[in-house]
Amino acid sequence: MTARVAITGVGIASPLGDGYEAFAEAVLSLRCAVAPITAFDARTFGATVAAEAPFDEREVARAAADTGLDPLAVRIDRKLVLGVRAARQAVESAFAGPAPADLALSLGLGLEVLLLPDVAALYDPATRDLAARRLPLPGRRNPLRLRLDAIAHAIAVAAGAPGRLRTLLSACASGTQAVLEGAAWIRRGAARTVLAGAADSMVNPMGVGCFSLLGALSPRARADACRPFHRDRDGTVIGEGAAFVMLEELGHARARGATVLAEVLGGGASLDAFRVTAPHPTGEGARRAMTRALASAGHPRIGYVNAHGTGTPLNDRVEIAAIHAVVGEVPIGSTKSQLGHAMAAAGALELCATLLCFTHGRSAPTVHLDDVDPECAADHVTAARAFSGDAALSNSFGFGGQNATIVLGGPP
Repeated sequence: MTARVAITGVGIASPLGDGYEAFAEAVLSLRCAVAPITAFDARTFGATVAAEAPFDEREVARAAADTGLDPLAVRIDRKLVLGVRAARQAVESAFAGPAPADLALSLGLGLEVLLLPDVAALYDPATRDLAARRLPLPGRRNPLRLRLDAIAHAIAVAAGAPGRLRTLLSACASGTQAVLEGAAWIRRGAARTVLAGAADSMVNPMGVGCFSLLGALSPRARADACRPFHRDRDGTVIGEGAAFVMLEELGHARARGATVLAEVLGGGASLDAFRVTAPHPTGEGARRAMTRALASAGHPRIGYVNAHGTGTPLNDRVEIAAIHAVVGEVPIGSTKSQLGHAMAAAGALELCATLLCFTHGRSAPTVHLDDVDPECAADHVTAARAFSGDAALSNSFGFGGQNATIVLGGPP
């Protein structure tokens, strides 16, 4: 018999605050964290607002001292600090003490961050491009001062997770895929307890600059810059954060008297194989991911969908059509309107928002949605609403057409 997967703990470091209860209160009270960027001087950038998580310089110093990593790199590539903070919270909330000796870690991460002063030396004016032939640079650091394996190791050590470790890099689907991978380990008996989630931050000059050049970011310097499904939506907003859930084999959780918050009923993934920066125009990949997720979950009655909902013109229209085709008419919300787009961490944070259906009996909203695009017409949740259903679904659709969907049910 396949093992069942329970969620018994949550840890969050987000623009809406730290800890699950603070996060829940902020989401349900319609708070929005989008504000002018403070992490660097963004006045000359195409986008000047972001959703930034609280960040303490003392955490930077502590992380650099604990790991031996470059303090400047830790300060700029903020996902290490945010990931350590959220991972420790999740362990504490699940066990009220040290983690079990066999705790595994399934981790979604974003890209490695290049420091602009290091990269500038590689620029070749003749080709107007970076020249790898200029490496190594005499007397200079490697441009990758903070490798992803170092970040994964730091989070594993902070959480006390010496067991199996896997790092997933699948763009905006990374966090959801990390949770699905951890759940798969438990189902097949490869682990009993798994810390699963993601950490990312692109609130830095490279991140904001690159996404601005791609035309993915809203140019409006306002709190409502990210407006999923709105008639006048014009792009997303960069966010950041980290979120982890503690996954346990249900029998193991019950035996130790743990509080079960929800159950992971199933999930699905797919690949568009269409374009790097755009979804398939018919939403074919999104449909496959949701169809597989519902089949693996046993086709429960879905009472809420936390949409990927980026606020970009194409993504929102395609996703609404895919949801209606697979799930039908169902309440829909997008917490990116409050949190911004946390890239690799988006799915993990939005899974925690979906969890509110079972821990608080409420469905998370889309804020700023006062004029719905007719092509995105749906049952939009615009204020926290009582949840009614057997299960809830969360979508994550990433660059490269990487799609992941997870289905949660209430405590068994």
